Parts: sequence; C-alpha cells; structure tokens
Amino acid sequence: MLVMVILSLIFAYLAYYRSDRKTVAYESVVVPATAQGNWSKNLTQANKSQYSFKLLTQEELTELRSQLSTLGKVIIADKSSIHMWPQQSISRTGISSLFLPVVDPAQGPNPAKIPADISGSLNGFLGIRKAGQQIQLRVDMNTHLHMPEEKDLYSPYSEVNYDKADGHLFYEGQAPKIGLVFMAPIGEHSFHVVLFEVEPER
Repeated sequence: MLVMVILSLIFAYLAYYRSDRKTVAYESVVVPATAQGNWSKNLTQANKSQYSFKLLTQEELTELRSQLSTLGKVIIADKSSIHMWPQQSISRTGISSLFLPVVDPAQGPNPAKIPADISGSLNGFLGIRKAGQQIQLRVDMNTHLHMPEEKDLYSPYSEVNYDKADGHLFYEGQAPKIGLVFMAPIGEHSFHVVLFEVEPER
C-alpha cells in the first residue's frame, strides 16, 4: 500500500512538472544614476547580494528600454535556448569602449580625451520548466563589472581608477511575461542593470 502511495506521488509530480524550451534574452548595461523611473521603484533585495530585482510591467519595460537605448552602455546582449531544469550553464563576457574627458582649463572648450573600457561577465545557470500551466524561470548567476571611475582627470597621463561590482543574481518563480530586471549601484554616478526576457513561443 505504501509503495502504491509513493508511486502515485511520483507520477503526480512528473505530471505537474514537465520539461519545456524557451529562448531567454539577457542584457548587461551600465546607465547613469539619472536614468531611473517606475522601473527602478519597489525592487526586492536579492538574498546576500547588492542587487535588487523586480518583474516589470509593459509600461516599465518600455520606459527602461527608452533609457537603455539613449543613455546605456551595453556590455553584454545575447540570448540562449534553455530547456533544462534547474540549471543550464551560461557564460558570457563583454566590453564597451568609451573616452573620458581630461579637464584642463588650458585646453578651453575642447578637452582631450583618453580611452577606457567597461568590461563585464555573466556566469552561472538558467533553467526553464513547466509547472502545471505555468512556465517557470530560474536564474542563478554571478555578475562582474569593471568600469572607470567617473571623476575629473587633470592630465591625459593620469592613472584611471576603476569601480567594480560583483554580485549574485537569483530568482526562481513564474517566468516573466514582460521582463525581469536586476539593478545595483556602481560607483557614485551609475547603475548596473541586468535584464532578462523570456521570448514567447512562435
């Protein structure tokens, strides 16, 4: 009798949780601290991480997308076909070049600029499954960002100092119908944004 109960529970579990396949898009972007709005309000602090997260509405995603396109420096932008649970390995690195102005009154309105790079990585696991009629997403990733400090430089030969952001991104629950955003400050004037979207079936 006990064996029958155990078997019935196993079959019920297997019938409820089923494999599925979805394309998950992810972006790692640096934005200035001024690039905030409804998308950056009421975030939930991730456990043991400097990053906070929230599920976005369509209006919030539109607002965020507008700011990313005009103000953001994209470090990573990619997508993967995910069909495993709880984890399918993902590893991405990226770099974005920029030029920092050198503040020198002698140069007048056309200051010199020196090259610098923002670099970052996303490493860890993504998972997709179907629970009943609900698609579930699992994010378990480490992120790293390395960017020049945003402060005035007084010589093109000045050493460029760097701000760093290292954190753990974790989420497990209903797959976002619109988008899932993680955000953390980096330095005094910028935020690091990591955006996940589960693309609809075609």
